[in-house]
Amino acid sequence: ESFTLKRDAGEGNQRGGGYGHIVIFLNIKLFFFIVLDIFNTLFGGCLRLFIYEVTLYLQREQALSETVLAIIAKW
Repeated sequence: ESFTLKRDAGEGNQRGGGYGHIVIFLNIKLFFFIVLDIFNTLFGGCLRLFIYEVTLYLQREQALSETVLAIIAKW
């Protein structure tokens, strides 16, 4: 299933849609969260707090980068 997604993403890139990168990025993100979920199941809830902290940190970083991009765009 992921193979067809990647192939479709490649075709989208060739057409100039540019959505291919987004699809692949979402696939990687989904895969990352599935792996984290497996680890969480194996090692118990101690990892859950760590994942929560990391997620909050990433969200803050993303918000920060978006703010910087917005400032640059206005500038």
